[in-house]
Amino acid sequence: MKTTHDYLVPFLINESPVRGRAVRLTDVVNEVVTRHHYPHVVSRLLAEAVAVAAMLSANLKDDGIFTLQVQGKGAISLLVVDATFGGAIRGYADYDAERLEGVESKSLHGLFGQDGVMIITFDPGTKGQRYQGIVPLTGRHLTDAVHGYFEQSQQILARFKVAVGEQVVAGQSQMHWLAGGIYIEQLGQDNTAMDEKSEAWRHAMALISTVKDEELLDINLELKQLLFNLFHESGVWAYDPLVFTADCRCSRQKMIHTLQGFAPDVQESMVQDGVIEVNCRFCNSTQTFELDDIRVEKH
Repeated sequence: MKTTHDYLVPFLINESPVRGRAVRLTDVVNEVVTRHHYPHVVSRLLAEAVAVAAMLSANLKDDGIFTLQVQGKGAISLLVVDATFGGAIRGYADYDAERLEGVESKSLHGLFGQDGVMIITFDPGTKGQRYQGIVPLTGRHLTDAVHGYFEQSQQILARFKVAVGEQVVAGQSQMHWLAGGIYIEQLGQDNTAMDEKSEAWRHAMALISTVKDEELLDINLELKQLLFNLFHESGVWAYDPLVFTADCRCSRQKMIHTLQGFAPDVQESMVQDGVIEVNCRFCNSTQTFELDDIRVEKH
């Protein structure tokens, strides 16, 4: 594997119905977050969401897409991250700067409003059925809401631990965002295997509770070594790593196709200074089109 600090390692605890994934993201999370000039609290939430999306997207196949979306009527109205099979991640957030300055509580309810929800979507593409789960926001951190999703929508015992931080990079004036996380879930279909009091589950829970944020974020600590440090007494199977990149799926052709969906008079109303300007919310790139561009491409 090419040297990278943006990767995930799936693992299985030996002779135990517990499996999981550990992830660390540096360049990927920094690029997603810094494409826009977000306030610190928004950047931090987006970085956390990128780490969660990376862990939950690891089972995708072929043209599958995983989407994590949080929305509400608060100072932050929308946060979206999606990840594709192959590890391409993108994300963005919408917020009201004035309202955000007046927010007293940095809990999810304080930021997104009391009626905020989390929407998790697994889209397998052409080879399966799309699944979507919607749960109310609970707790202070994004991982609290994800726990609620698994308990309510999946009936699966799962626990996440995510760390987000900033570091100084030589030769750069701005701080560099990074994120790391570890996630475990209990396998099994019967009530005994899904028992929160089972020894295997309690032991795994106790072990990941000892993981420090610094360990999750330390680029000099390989994830396989971190897993061995945690589970060496029981034994752990660490599988081949999955690599992630910060890639957007927008393209000029897709933008043209979208513009062609509008009636001619609507297209004309979009023209300013002779062109239609289209901005991608995810990567913050802008393309300009003349009306002839749209009409020529259509035929």
